[in-house]
Amino acid sequence: MGNDADAVTQYFPPVSRAEIGGEPDAGAVAEAGSAPGSGAGRKRRFAPWEQALVALLAAVVAFGGATGNVAVAGAGALATMVAAFALPGRAPGEVGATVVAGRAPGGLKPRSVALVVGASWAVAALASLLALFFVPAGFTLTAGVLVALFSAAVVWGAMEAMSRR
Repeated sequence: MGNDADAVTQYFPPVSRAEIGGEPDAGAVAEAGSAPGSGAGRKRRFAPWEQALVALLAAVVAFGGATGNVAVAGAGALATMVAAFALPGRAPGEVGATVVAGRAPGGLKPRSVALVVGASWAVAALASLLALFFVPAGFTLTAGVLVALFSAAVVWGAMEAMSRR
């Protein structure tokens, strides 16, 4: 039976702790001037430009939804789908190591990241719907801009929180 485990693990490439976001060695921590476990040496889950892109797309979708403009909301949703498939993924060794470990590099499960980011999009959608149905017609543009800014901030904040864990 011990050979079954070897047969399964032969398909996974060997990965070092540094590649999966493990703690840095003591020398690197001393040079950085921070304590172990403080996030020094960890890779960010989302690059700043990825966060900015997703926040901008959330703002476009929210503005279109809040103003009732299906063309703007649809274009933003289409651009969001294109960006989701076009954004670069992690390196193959790092993804394999994450899947093998069952956890993301910050100790979070990948499902919890998806839930937090998804919940931020749900809050943005709810804000758009509230603005669409409860804001008077004379204030539609103002409400659309405010909802877009709010949605971008919520999505950015959720991604930043997940990126720092």
